[in-house]
Formats: sequence, structure tokens, C-alpha cells
Amino acid sequence: MFYTYMWLREDGTPYYVGKGKGNRAYKKKDHRHMPPPAIDRIVFYIALDEADAFAMEELLVWYYGRKDLGTGCLRNLTDGGEGPAGKKVSKETRAKQSQSRIGKDPWNKGLKGAIPWNKGLKGSQVAWNKGLKSSVIPWNKGKGRSSEEKKVAHNIATKKHYDKKRANETVKVRIPWNKGLKGSISWNAGTAMPEEERRRRAKLSQVKYRTRKAQEKLNVQSLNT
Repeated sequence: MFYTYMWLREDGTPYYVGKGKGNRAYKKKDHRHMPPPAIDRIVFYIALDEADAFAMEELLVWYYGRKDLGTGCLRNLTDGGEGPAGKKVSKETRAKQSQSRIGKDPWNKGLKGAIPWNKGLKGSQVAWNKGLKSSVIPWNKGKGRSSEEKKVAHNIATKKHYDKKRANETVKVRIPWNKGLKGSISWNAGTAMPEEERRRRAKLSQVKYRTRKAQEKLNVQSLNT
């Protein structure tokens, strides 16, 4: 089963998008960046097939933008949609890569005999936590949520509840703009939306929904800690 995954920062913003299957989303190997330490900071988009996973990867990279291009917050260095699963480099390709390096200076040429940064420090370095073993007390040990924090959390939840209720009531009494225009022809009659554009909009809506849910989950966890 193929899927597209997105790694989130602590504040809920994404920093990497990839495509894979199996346990690819949890592995550090073959990634330029470290996966998040918590599983709930990984968002999954299950794909119909590999092509669908690539399409979602491209859509997410396009939507959030890349840091190296100055268009967004992702650390991806490509626009996605490349590198089929299980791809192996052939012997001919390896030979060409080796041939292309002939005559080029290695990156560490001239560094032989360089002085290591810790020369002469043997036995003189003191560990930062020396003497603190079993004595470090967590900052929040024994600290439950104060009455004030509980009150704030309750007020936020109550406000969201009534805001949603008022929004629903507004929708119920809203008068449609075309009331009384029965039989009128809509401006886009006969111009159906292209299938590709319809799928793109549907996936974009799915991206916004899942990302919002992941951010809400992180916000709730931060309130409970």
C-alpha cells in the first residue's frame, strides 16, 4: 500500500513531505532530515496506487512551498513525483558515476595531518551532567494543571462550541441569493469542470482538512501537558 506522508514541527507546521510504503515514514535511513520524535506528528494520505501517491506529494509540496526557493516552509529540495519505489542503480550507471569522478580532487585533499578539534583535551573534559545522575527533577514534576489553566481551557472549548452553534443558526436562516429566480440559467451552465481540476480541488480540500485536524490535536496535547 502506497501513501504520502508529512512530517510536522512542534507548532504543527510541516517541514517535509515524502512518498512511500511500509514503514518508510518512520525511518531515518535515506532521508536528509530526521523524522519527528512523536508518531502523532506524522500525517498520512493513503493513495490508490504509486502514481496517486506521487500526485499527492507534488500537490503538498506545491501548496506549502519550499524553503530553498523561498516559497514556503518545507525542506524538500525537489517538487516531488520522482524516484519509483524499489529503484536500483545498475552496474553501468555506477561505472559512469565512477568514471565522472576521475581527475577530480577529493573533498579532503590537503587535509592530511590536520589537528583534531579535541587534541590535548583528553581527560580534561567534564561532562555537562556530571554529578547530576538521578538528581535532575523534571520541571513539571508534581505539577498538575492549575485551576486557572483549567478555567482557560474550559472557556476556549465553550467559546468554540457556541461559535459553531451560532454559525449553524446563521446558515439556517440565510436567504439564498437566487430565491425567486426559478428557471434562470446559471452562468456556468454547460461548462462542466475538467476531471483533472476537480480531483486537484478535492485533494487540496483533503490536505487542508487533515492538516487542520493534526494541528488541533497538537494544540489539545499542549493544553493537557
